[in-house]
Amino acid sequence: MKLTDISVQRPITITMLYIGIIVVAIVSYVKIPLDLFPDIEFPVAVVFTEYPNVGPKEIESTVTRPLEEALSSVNNIDTITSTSKEGLSMIVAKFTWGTDMGLAVSDMRERIDIRKRFLPDDVKNPVVLKFDISMMPVVMLSVTGPKDLAYVKKYAEDNLKNLFEQTDGVAAAYVSGGQSYEVKVELIKNRIDAYKLTIDQIIQLLAAENLNIAGGDVKTPYMKYTLRTQGEFKSLDDIRNVVVTVKNGTPIYVRDIARVYLAPADVKEIVRLNGENGVILRVQKQSDKNTVIVARNILKKAEEVRKTLPKWMDIQPFFNAAEFIELSISNMIKNAVEGALIAILVVLVILRNMRAALIMGLSIPVSIITSFVLMYFFDLSLNMMSMGGLAIGVGMLIDNSIVVLENIFRYREKGARPNEASKLGADEMGMAITASTLTNLVVFVPFLFSQGLAVQLFKDMALTITFSMLSSLVVALSLVPMLAAKFIPRIEHTYTGKLSFLQPLFDRSEQYFIRLERFYGKVINWALDHRRRVIRYVAISFVIGLIMIPIAGMEFMPEYDDAQLTIVAKLPVGTNLETTESVMKMIEKRALDVLKKEEYVVVSVRAGYGEGFTAAFGETTDYTGKIEMRLVQPSKRKRSKNEIRQALREAFKGIPGVTFNFSLQGDAGGRILGMGGATISIEVYGYDFEKSSQYVEDIRNAIKNIPGLKDIDVSREEGLPEKVIVVNREKASKMGVNAYQIANLIKNNVAGYPATRYRFEGDEYDINVRLREADRETIEHIKSIEINTPIGKRVPVGNLIEIVTKSGPSTIERKKQERVVYLNCKAEGRALSAVVSDINKAIGKLPKPANFDVVIAGAYKDMQDTFQDLLLV
Repeated sequence: MKLTDISVQRPITITMLYIGIIVVAIVSYVKIPLDLFPDIEFPVAVVFTEYPNVGPKEIESTVTRPLEEALSSVNNIDTITSTSKEGLSMIVAKFTWGTDMGLAVSDMRERIDIRKRFLPDDVKNPVVLKFDISMMPVVMLSVTGPKDLAYVKKYAEDNLKNLFEQTDGVAAAYVSGGQSYEVKVELIKNRIDAYKLTIDQIIQLLAAENLNIAGGDVKTPYMKYTLRTQGEFKSLDDIRNVVVTVKNGTPIYVRDIARVYLAPADVKEIVRLNGENGVILRVQKQSDKNTVIVARNILKKAEEVRKTLPKWMDIQPFFNAAEFIELSISNMIKNAVEGALIAILVVLVILRNMRAALIMGLSIPVSIITSFVLMYFFDLSLNMMSMGGLAIGVGMLIDNSIVVLENIFRYREKGARPNEASKLGADEMGMAITASTLTNLVVFVPFLFSQGLAVQLFKDMALTITFSMLSSLVVALSLVPMLAAKFIPRIEHTYTGKLSFLQPLFDRSEQYFIRLERFYGKVINWALDHRRRVIRYVAISFVIGLIMIPIAGMEFMPEYDDAQLTIVAKLPVGTNLETTESVMKMIEKRALDVLKKEEYVVVSVRAGYGEGFTAAFGETTDYTGKIEMRLVQPSKRKRSKNEIRQALREAFKGIPGVTFNFSLQGDAGGRILGMGGATISIEVYGYDFEKSSQYVEDIRNAIKNIPGLKDIDVSREEGLPEKVIVVNREKASKMGVNAYQIANLIKNNVAGYPATRYRFEGDEYDINVRLREADRETIEHIKSIEINTPIGKRVPVGNLIEIVTKSGPSTIERKKQERVVYLNCKAEGRALSAVVSDINKAIGKLPKPANFDVVIAGAYKDMQDTFQDLLLV
């Protein structure tokens, strides 16, 4: 072959060529992004729609269902799921793999724009986002201090947020938890009643007085002036001095009917870190940036920021995505190096030539390093899958070189000169190892024609194996013959001097090889004499192997110790945030008692609804808390994460009225899919609330004692206390008012309404208008709220309404435009497939209500789909 001839005849040229390749490979390696998993574009888009202070049923009927209908006709859509909870609708649209998500999201926005004109007036504009794994924070920092949380949050938003957003590679930073400041206009009911005012009138007056409006231009013979009416509030006194009405020639001001002051808004989310109240700073990276480098930049910035903080404030990282990435990649590299060393040792023992072993040892890193060049130009990242491909390929990388070198040895033993032996040995094996390499690589061709998560996951592995194998083929036909010709002048099987210590090893191995060769010869002869029996034994073994697959069980992805542990604690539905906070403090104390100081870095506690997307994706509510523990790395602690989790289960057993869910953050499948939690999700479809609740409870009781099944959790929680206001339409119409006017008046008085914004010293604050707390504490207070009617009368709304006590679901989920309830649970200590088999048997024994259906999904369904794709491949 010409390649071999050139390599042997021009060793300096080949040496310089490989040096150049290595230099380029090092540059490529530095520039290749480092991440935990491949950069997968999930065909998922999310629609968030806020409708403040509205219950789940109203959200479902007025927002979620109309938007679902609009989205159902979008091209390539696979499934639509939705969640309706208090004040928020979230719709998740999953598309078929391979869909252009840019076009899909654009199509979704067009359909929503057409439909949103039919939504209620108070609904905020729906926000459509393409799901991107880079939306997840790479680093989360705690900002704590003993002062009031509103000040801590304001300091973080005004000073820290921008500093981190300016850090290289950072896309955005968000502050959550704590409280924000707002201007409170607390109306005194007996005073607004005395002046026959309503809250709606005051809201409109404040909005009308807080304006800056351009008034056009005025020209003089020599000048042109721009007119601007300036009415924006400059101070709180400006708000207090707004005239709301005039009585007997005397102006009545806001200060006469309300108290106006700047104060923290109502607490929506509680955040505690290592026993201190604080806020969380979530930092996201740019999608094309190296996770590890960005995380290092953020941590470096945090150290710089800490030196400038007030003495009473502290900032600490409590989540670092790069930490586990670095640990996983370093372990993978360590395993690859160990495998290479073992391979070299095997070659040394078999060939019994130190220089030959060194040539083999050189061919492995050269093949791997050369692969980095191809990885860079094919836009691959260094992740667990690609590094796994290189690690798997280590054993195969050496095959081609061994075959070539062994053949060169054969010619040398026949008396051929070094150059001649290298040419003949490599040429003779060239076609054979090329065919062998291509045979190995053709296995990955189906990846080019398949879609789905399996292909997305294993594509990087397939490509890196392909690159390394092709590199090893070129190395075997160029570098190995050249080195064999130059550095193995003679064949030696006997060593003296410094290498004499190897001689006993070679002598002993030679005896074993002779015995092995004799035994192998006997086996081959027996097999050739008993062909039918051998075929029969192989067929029986194959069938037994197939039978063992379901017995052994299957899992989607293994659980690993990522030093992260999450616990969700649920109190009875309707528990207020203050009570939840006190219970979470007790749980936090028990957790810290179980954990040894050297076992954890930080323990964070959250409760409440949060804000924005945190409210949509978070697992916390007013009656639900969440503890997240960042443990030290497994090598630095004696107990595993599973042992710590079991100890925490025991510690939490005695807490009455609280149920716990231990999330498996270390589930690789969950981490890839952007979620960590249930491995099994039982989907119960049915419209009727009462029937579905009873059926779900029957299923829960039927499966709760299945071995290996843990943390059974029902997504729909009944019992959310509600006071339902029913408008007497006949009485209301006689007064000239309608249900919307009554509902809006009550909502504004009780929940409040941001009339306008107050700008002061570069900051903006909502001006929130509502009744003072003493005038809105009870149902009787609400009934006494007065409404002005077109017929000139002023009547209490209690004359026009009836208030009924009910309980309803806190969330309503839908899938494929049907109501659904999820029973989420996990398999621990048993194979996932075995647990699911027992679940199916238990459900099959239960009577199923008419028009109801049950489907097993979650990671189990993902496992089935993925295994089907892999079976095709």
